[in-house]
Amino acid sequence: MITPLELTKQLISLPSYVSDTQDETPVIEFLAGFLATSFPTMTVGKQYLANTKRCNLVLRGKNSPKLFALGHIDTVQPKAGWQTNPLQPLVKAGKLYGLGAADMKGSLAAFLCALLQERRNIKLDDLMLLMYVDEEYDFKGMKRFLSDDTVLAIQPKLTLSLDGELSIASGCRGLIELSLRIKGRSGHAANPDNGINAITQTIAALQTVNMELAACRDNDLGETTTNLAFIQGGVLQTVGNKNVWLREGNVIPDAAELVFEVRPALPALTAELVLRKIKAAAEREGLRLVDSSIRHDIPPWPVDYDRETLAVLKKSYANAGVPFRPSDRRLQGYIDAQMVTEKITAPTVIIGTGGNNKHGADEHVPLKNIEATSRVYAALLREVLA
Repeated sequence: MITPLELTKQLISLPSYVSDTQDETPVIEFLAGFLATSFPTMTVGKQYLANTKRCNLVLRGKNSPKLFALGHIDTVQPKAGWQTNPLQPLVKAGKLYGLGAADMKGSLAAFLCALLQERRNIKLDDLMLLMYVDEEYDFKGMKRFLSDDTVLAIQPKLTLSLDGELSIASGCRGLIELSLRIKGRSGHAANPDNGINAITQTIAALQTVNMELAACRDNDLGETTTNLAFIQGGVLQTVGNKNVWLREGNVIPDAAELVFEVRPALPALTAELVLRKIKAAAEREGLRLVDSSIRHDIPPWPVDYDRETLAVLKKSYANAGVPFRPSDRRLQGYIDAQMVTEKITAPTVIIGTGGNNKHGADEHVPLKNIEATSRVYAALLREVLA
């Protein structure tokens, strides 16, 4: 039987990032064959994204699932700075290095190996496993899955996201992403009062918004945070039919374009509310918000553990010989299991291998985490699907 480490290595070696020339297809094809061979009594379905060959994989038994597990198969694009080939898995000093090792091919491999190990001890017909695409980009795979109205009929005893740390987690802050164009007023740089600097005053306005939003706190999720992810500014000139940034001094910049992120801790913080705050702060600085678009407007997922689920989880960790520790959800990233909780009303938790340098160079996961997580999954499978 293949080990979690061996399977993780195989998954890492198959690229599943998205670019102009690459997508998740190599891993999709491998996993479709692996699932069909390993679990012949179950159905392997494909959910295609519109007008593409990219698809989710859905493994399920004949019954309405008692356990619904989910994990994404895509990774971010390889970043600069890798000391090794990101698609060639490397074990060094008790850690496995490779693109997706921590986020989240290690977790997928750990779960699939646990499922293989326990397949004769559990009711496979009571399981549903979703392996989906595009989590690192625009959540297209998750949205495709949830767009099917039959999802509403799924009422599992437990929903398990594999996209996390070994410490148990529930809840996350939401995700708002805005693209903005802001207008100032140009003038001679020798006298700053001749104009309104679109770059510096935009930053001042956003600092005001940041302070306002930071006061929006949740006891479990912590404070709302913001991130100025991208900004460019200056004086725009029309050359032919194109707008070109004037790259020289002696003039006060009158335009700024930016991407602004918010991680809301409270459901009341919507993209429209944030836009109103930005517009008001900009106007106080003498600026005008001339255009905006919303890429993401996702509410937070409140932390919630019911007594019965906690008992099952604690027993599973004890049987796996792994310490049970709830995760601190303050300042954690968005987990798209949140979208699932809006459609499927079941206790939902996050358990994964974790690791370091997610989304960065030299991503890695401790070998002991892969093994420990697989043991927890196996124990949880026995508890829920016995």
